[in-house]
Amino acid sequence: MPNHTPKYFRSYSPDHRVKFINSATGEDIIDASNDLISLTTNKVYGRCSGTWQLMLTYKTVTGANGKLGRYDELIMPDDMITIELDAGDGNGMKAVMLGLVDRVSEVFQGGINPQRQIKISGQDMGKLLSRHDVGWDIAAYNKGINALQTTESGDSDTKKIDMQLNRQFDVSLTVKTAPDLIDKLFQKTFLDVLPKWASMFKLNITTKDDWILWNPAIVTLKGCTVWAMLTKCMHEPFNTLSTETLDTKSFQVTLEEQPIDDNGQLKRDSSRKHTIFESDIISDDVGVSDAERINFIFYQPQNYLMGAGMTVDVAMAHPDLIQYYEPSIETHGYCPKTVQDDFVPPNTTTLGPVKVANTWFDDARKMKDLLWSWYQFNHTYKSGTFHVHLRPDIKAGDGLIHNNGTEKKKEYFIEQVVNQYTVWPQAQFITTLSVTRGQDYVG
Repeated sequence: MPNHTPKYFRSYSPDHRVKFINSATGEDIIDASNDLISLTTNKVYGRCSGTWQLMLTYKTVTGANGKLGRYDELIMPDDMITIELDAGDGNGMKAVMLGLVDRVSEVFQGGINPQRQIKISGQDMGKLLSRHDVGWDIAAYNKGINALQTTESGDSDTKKIDMQLNRQFDVSLTVKTAPDLIDKLFQKTFLDVLPKWASMFKLNITTKDDWILWNPAIVTLKGCTVWAMLTKCMHEPFNTLSTETLDTKSFQVTLEEQPIDDNGQLKRDSSRKHTIFESDIISDDVGVSDAERINFIFYQPQNYLMGAGMTVDVAMAHPDLIQYYEPSIETHGYCPKTVQDDFVPPNTTTLGPVKVANTWFDDARKMKDLLWSWYQFNHTYKSGTFHVHLRPDIKAGDGLIHNNGTEKKKEYFIEQVVNQYTVWPQAQFITTLSVTRGQDYVG
């Protein structure tokens, strides 16, 4: 983590590096760094893909292969891009986006000083996860074709021939833990099918969750993207899925426990907590709001839903599965949150009628208590935005510590990071941090 110390005045010398690569061949197309006018990157924790946009000068340039043309002639949709930023604080370049081009266009603005520029926009590598449909398996289909050809040639007549193009899932995948499911499905439906990208994508599973998904519907994922499939299996909200650029050649998918402990505090190690001082802040707007006030929790585990014949409603809630704060309800009305859970405890052997004596009730109570600890003080947590000098080292999902010079530091969870880097007409280098769960720092 960069060593930022409080100062009244600090000078910066930001820098950048933007390169385009041909996705089909892996060859460099062009380094566009010298022609950059402005760029913006945007990443939200828990979303499949971040976005980026940049403006380049309108002129003829020479590509890496010697080809001449404007940027809109050299760069095509789905070409790769690497974006690196240097805050100018002595910590060097940081990769903020490894992504793919969505659109290339010419932009003209008339007036006293008419201008023409090239605008290029796209997403990070999560674009593949949000687009790739897991319902089809061309590799298995081709294998069936080869087997058929072998049989017809007379070399063999014992091979089993499967000519179905739609993917056939193993039914055993319907009863597994979130870590096991996501590990196997990511390999089977993405890495094995798109081996060209396999070396670039990393899967990082840190949760120890041993609850089991009890959902036979997972065998019918036709028309489902890989990201939609993974989110079905992550055991939300107890686990979260996120993606992030690691460097100019690596993109990571992470399955982790909700980064909040049972006291409602942020659960991040020191490498993922960043301190900002008053001298770092350009402007901020943080405060409390009751927009997310929750005073009634109803937890619905799969056991309870099945045992109640799938007709459960709040009025039928078992007392062990609800938590509420009556004084708040009397003042603000019912502000409920219902959490339905497709996962069951590891010792579950049947989804038959629910009995209070069943041991899974103990597990269900723990989950309900955990949810209550996360949400009961929502209305007291500060949220909002900090606009700070460029900080490419900060990632969505990190923690933020605001040291305002007093003994009471504040801790926040960073939901979103936007980097705005402008070279012309007026230099501007800003990182906007959208934060939630602001409370006293106790670390």
